[in-house]
Amino acid sequence: MQVTIQIAQLLDDRFGEERPTIEHMAQETRLSKTTVSNWIKGRVDRTDLRTIKAWCDYLNVSPGDIFHYTPNAG
Repeated sequence: MQVTIQIAQLLDDRFGEERPTIEHMAQETRLSKTTVSNWIKGRVDRTDLRTIKAWCDYLNVSPGDIFHYTPNAG
């Protein structure tokens, strides 16, 4: 099983070349710059509901849009 984070793709879909800076996203989401950066890079092993809610509110998406699940083959 693999769960991947789709934040980078969602940001590209919403903002294209006009993607806000990490600093701006951190301010808007009230997440740390490190947290924002890690989510964009997909370097998240665990999270909390507050962080998921912050991204959902910022991107106007549902939690299911943020995560992509790939089951094990076989």
